[in-house]
Amino acid sequence: MEKILMIELIKAATGIVQALIPTIGAIFIGKRLIKNQVLIESLKTALTDLNFMLIVEQIYCEQNRESKLTGKNLIRQKAKEEAGYAPSGKFSKSKIVTKIQSLNKH
Repeated sequence: MEKILMIELIKAATGIVQALIPTIGAIFIGKRLIKNQVLIESLKTALTDLNFMLIVEQIYCEQNRESKLTGKNLIRQKAKEEAGYAPSGKFSKSKIVTKIQSLNKH
């Protein structure tokens, strides 16, 4: 009688474990997909902001060209000197677009 009870308990435990394994896997995969989607949305926002700043820079330089003033490189150099740091170059427009494309593939 005890052997039969033990066998049935083992069968029940095995069924529970079999149901838990795919569930746990789905939870981890779901969390990863959500994190990737949040990252993609953040990068898209950064790209929009970067595009806006590039347009502002372009308009500013066009206005200065009309006034015979210097171009964007001098303005960037002044900004670097006044801010005390320079952009890293890690987040250029093309690099952000490439990162978004690679994340969308997964």
